[in-house]
This record gives sequence, C-alpha cells and structure tokens, in this order.
Amino acid sequence: MTAEIAVLNKSAVALAADSLVTVSFQSKRKTYLANKLFALSKFAPVGIMSYGSAELLGVPIETIVKAYRVSLGSRKYPTLCGYARDFLSWLGGAPSLLSRSRQTAFVRNHVAGYLEVLKSRVDHEVRARMTKGDGVTDARVREILEDVVSSERRELEGQAEYENLPSGFQDKIRNTYRDLIQQHTGEMVSTYEGDDRLREAVAHICVLSLCKNDDRKATSGFVVAGFGTDDAFPVLYAFSVYGIATGTVLYSVNDEVNRDGDLNQYPHPNPAMVVPFAQDDVVHTFVRGVDSQLLALFGQYAEGLFEQIATIAGDSKATQESLKAAAESALKDLRDKISQHIKQCHSGPLINTVSVMPKEDLAVLAEDLVNLTAIKRKMSLDIETVGGPVDVALITKGDGFIWLKRKHYFEPELNHHFFATYFRTGDTDGS
Repeated sequence: MTAEIAVLNKSAVALAADSLVTVSFQSKRKTYLANKLFALSKFAPVGIMSYGSAELLGVPIETIVKAYRVSLGSRKYPTLCGYARDFLSWLGGAPSLLSRSRQTAFVRNHVAGYLEVLKSRVDHEVRARMTKGDGVTDARVREILEDVVSSERRELEGQAEYENLPSGFQDKIRNTYRDLIQQHTGEMVSTYEGDDRLREAVAHICVLSLCKNDDRKATSGFVVAGFGTDDAFPVLYAFSVYGIATGTVLYSVNDEVNRDGDLNQYPHPNPAMVVPFAQDDVVHTFVRGVDSQLLALFGQYAEGLFEQIATIAGDSKATQESLKAAAESALKDLRDKISQHIKQCHSGPLINTVSVMPKEDLAVLAEDLVNLTAIKRKMSLDIETVGGPVDVALITKGDGFIWLKRKHYFEPELNHHFFATYFRTGDTDGS
C-alpha cells in the first residue's frame, strides 16, 4: 500500500510519497522500495504520483511514466487536464511497452480471475446446501450456477461503465477475444455439466465485468498535478486505470478530487487543499480532528438510539411515525452541528493556514503527513505498508518541478554525467 499527499495553495503544489511497496506471493508478502513520484515533463511544471497496483499490464508504472515523458518531449498544454488526457490517450495508442499481446494477456487474466470468483460463489452455495442436508444433484448444481449468473448479471448491469468507452465496445471485446473467452467459460461450465446457453450467459457476464467500474478490482491510481500554460494556480487531476483492451483504456476519474482540485475556479470553495491518496485515514483524522470511523460509529449509535426511543415511547403507529420523523430531524441537526464544528475548529483554520504558507512549508507539511501515516502503521498491529524514504517535490508556475527530497539507487556525486544529460532527447533518467 501507499501514503501520498498533495498540499496546494495558490502559489504552489507540494507532493510527497512514501517508498514502500507490498507484493503478495501466494500466502506470503514481500516489501521493497519503489519510486512513486515523478516529473511528468522535463519542460513543463507537471508531476505525477502513482499508487495501488505497481504495474499495468505487467509493466512497472515507473517504466511507463518515463516512456511517456520521452513521447511528450517539449509539448505543453494550456490546462493541467490536457496532460492527463494525453497520458491516457498515449496508453491506449498501444506503445511497444503495452502491446496488443499484453492487452490479450490482461483480458485472459481478468476472465480467469473473474471465473474463479464466480466458481467460489457457486461452490460456497453448494456446500451450504449440503450442510443443511439438502440433496445436491447435478441438475440442482446447474440451477445454483444459473442463479449466481443471473444475480451477477443484475449487479453488473447496475454498475457504471468506465469513462468514455466507445460505442459498441462490449461487442468489440466479445468478437476480439471470442476464442479466449469461450475456452475459459467452456471449461468452467463443463465442470457443472452445463449447456451452451449457460456458457453464453457466463461469457456475457465476463464481458460485462471487464467493462464495469467495480471497486473490487486492483487498479493503478494516478495523480497529475501542476500547471498548464494558461493555469495561474495549481491543479490536481486524479484517475485510476484498471487495464487496456483493444486499445481502449479502462479508467475512472476521481470526481471528488477533480471537482475541487482546480484552484483556478472562481469562486473556489477553498483557498487551499490537503488531499491524501491511498491510505488516507490518518490525514483525514489530522484535518478533521476526529477519526472518520469513530464519527460513523457515533452516527450509527445515535440513529439506533432514536429508533429505540420512538418504538418504546410510541403507543400507536401514528405516534411512532411522528417520533421517528422527529428523530430523523434531530439526527440530521446533530450531524450538521458536528460538520459545522469540524469546519470551524479544525479543517477551516488548517486550510486557512495552508492558504498563506510559504511554498517550502507546503513541502514540509506534505512530508510530515506521510511520516505521520507511517508512524501510525508502525505503532499499530497492522502490517507496515507505509514506510521507506519519503520523496518530496514542489511545483511552482515559475520554477517548475523541483525535487526537495529524492532517493537514488546510486551515489549522485559519482554520476555527474547522469544529471548533465537530463534534457537530452530520449533520455530516461531516474527522476
């Protein structure tokens, strides 16, 4: 896992990211250090952070970002969002790193993994019925599979698709990877002695599952930050990429961050922002002055208490309904007062302070918040998934992307040529 922070006011945006990456090998876990913060351009004040899955289609994110940077060259865009859109367009353009063969392998892995989840649901239902003493015949197993497939289809159809999928994308996936999908679905359905109709139904939900934005999927998150040529103030733009199929990037945008992440909006709801990514609970507690889980627990308890009062005190259904309505109003008022208190006493003063901070203090705050998250993980019984050196960068309109702290896998004083050739065309250095 990861802890990353963006702190911005009208003068600059500071980015900080830890270095720890956790990889699972069957039942074991291994941690190692990786780069998660990069300059997206050598010629423009734009940076990018990554979190979540450390690879996309089997290619390390660091390799992908640096390959894109070479492709971008000296091109600049009027708005920060232009860089994010160009990056997504480049991903879908099937560069040699993300070839069509890798895209086919991605679809194969998705279908195989999805069918394993589906199979486990069927097996769980079969075991549950056997535990109850119900007779489980082959016909009954097929009925269970049909029920699971129908339920899954309804659930998938209710979910939103990934952003900007082209018209007819599902048919294109079905036709392009027909043999691959039929092979895997045929193997699964034959296990339950199903027929062609059932196999087609399973194949259909495999295609649906690929196109739908499901929170259970392991994605690679990206945060692009900085300035376009027409941006007077810094901008954040966040999105997550699941994979690439037939040249189409399967991605979703972070509406909450992107809605408020442009300080060029006038009027803007906030004069500054402190935005955590990945493991964000510690930073939210710091900003709001209260743990979000504790706040949710308090709200649930108050709601249950009000319902009990309405049930006990009500002599008639009309009275109970009246008391429940009063309880809902009181609960809403309580939540509003808590939100107002948080804004007036915690988040509001903090944001106002950040809005007038010198740019170097923005970077110190971003680094400290990452370290605070690492300390919290270290002092808990949780697995330490945040740690290692913290990389810190500051981006301003005039000075561009500036490293304040950066780990290197080599001794900088022994490699002056490395830094001297930074702006050489086609150079892919370690920053």
